[in-house]
Amino acid sequence: MTKVMLMTTPLVTNKDDLKKSAMNNGLLYIGSYLRNNGHDVTLVDTIIEGWNNVRHQKDNVTEFGLPNEDLEKKVIEYNPDIIGINLAATVSYPGFLRQIKFLKQKFPNKMIIAGGAHLTALPEKSLRDSLGNLDYIVHGEGEKVALNIANNVNNTNAIQEQNGVAYLDANGKFFINPAEPLIKNLDDIGDLAIDLIKDLPFTLNPTYGGSAHGKKYADLFLSRGCPRNCGFCYTPQMWRRVVRKHSLNWISKTLDQFIDAGFGHFIIQDDNFSRMGDWSYSVMDLFKDKNVTWEDNGGLEMESLDPEIIERMANTNCTTLFIPLNLRTNNTNKVSRDLLNQYTSVLKAAKENGIFIYTAHIMGFPDQTIEGMRIQTEFAKYLIDTGLSDFHVVYGYSVLPGTGRFHQVMEPTKNGEYQVRADCDVKFHGGWQNWPLYSINHPQIGSTTFTYEELKEEYFQTINTINGTNSNQWFNGREWPKPPTRVLDHNAAINRFEPYLE
Repeated sequence: MTKVMLMTTPLVTNKDDLKKSAMNNGLLYIGSYLRNNGHDVTLVDTIIEGWNNVRHQKDNVTEFGLPNEDLEKKVIEYNPDIIGINLAATVSYPGFLRQIKFLKQKFPNKMIIAGGAHLTALPEKSLRDSLGNLDYIVHGEGEKVALNIANNVNNTNAIQEQNGVAYLDANGKFFINPAEPLIKNLDDIGDLAIDLIKDLPFTLNPTYGGSAHGKKYADLFLSRGCPRNCGFCYTPQMWRRVVRKHSLNWISKTLDQFIDAGFGHFIIQDDNFSRMGDWSYSVMDLFKDKNVTWEDNGGLEMESLDPEIIERMANTNCTTLFIPLNLRTNNTNKVSRDLLNQYTSVLKAAKENGIFIYTAHIMGFPDQTIEGMRIQTEFAKYLIDTGLSDFHVVYGYSVLPGTGRFHQVMEPTKNGEYQVRADCDVKFHGGWQNWPLYSINHPQIGSTTFTYEELKEEYFQTINTINGTNSNQWFNGREWPKPPTRVLDHNAAINRFEPYLE
């Protein structure tokens, strides 16, 4: 039996970024799989357990998480054989490097492994940036790889032969083994070890979603993967465009276990929840049968919704929906009436059924124009002014490492490094390794149709136009601000938007 301490990376944000209180399901799944296969596991959420502690601050960039002395005490007390770290987002990469440096200096004989999308996308660079503080990277789906490492904790040669492992040898030569095949049946992971997270001091309400209505909340990933291949998203690369779902029996049992542990509100984070047909309807029915509330924060696509689905959601205790809008106006700078009518029918059904609605759009696609972005803004303002959306979120387009767009605009050099292609249409502000701008809540790039400075000004003006929020206080209070109360004039809003329709 191997003792494994799993931990999150400290949260790094810039001043315009959202401080997210999300549950780390990746570590919960890996910890559960290790536990179910005979190993001893504990989980340290350095973000949630150090929510109000500033670990590091420079200029407008702040790092939150457990103080190093508290982290050191936890490692000494548990005395793990392996420390496993999840880097959840590229923006937190500098904090990850500081974290592993501290841990290796204090515990040079502990094996330190790490995984996540960023490390999977840039394994060699990440190992070299770690300066010897990181022993192995787990790339791709992590459960089986982590188990194989734990099973061979005292056998270096065996670990270095495992699928899904990347490392530098004693001479600094980079090795990466083939990815571990995806788990075909997600139920094979077994029961979730909910005790790993049940006592964590989560915020009263999630900072990234709707109200939990006074209940303890949990994030859920009931499926993995997405068949789409959006250039800005890493999911297709991480999960290879294969969609896998937990069985309804597993989901029912897991909900019961969460409920027994005191949880009563659930946030679905799946990539495809609105496109799963009967399976999705059956999951909704489970929420109703178990008398819990739920919301969707990641897996809805407006084009796959209709009033019938919305009514089913409302009747199964759905309280909040987060709905991204796929609104691009590059060719005509006009919005079709059919699209407006479809969006209106879905959102009207949600409001009539008492569901709180967040909508969102991405701005700053490299082929967009400033004029096209402003039409997106007018559309979002129309939704707010008519009361069809309670709050609208604006995201900045980002060229995340490993995504399709990343490989279009970047080319490898040596030692795991990349450089921007000479003929690419993207210009990174401050260089492509300006990690604090790898945030969906701040512009990162310029292009041949707009400069970074123009996009940044337009981005924050868009926030102000849509939500009436002062752009320099976008995340004042560290959660999505709520727009001021408006006297809604439906006809006036329609008339305002009429010039943009075709």
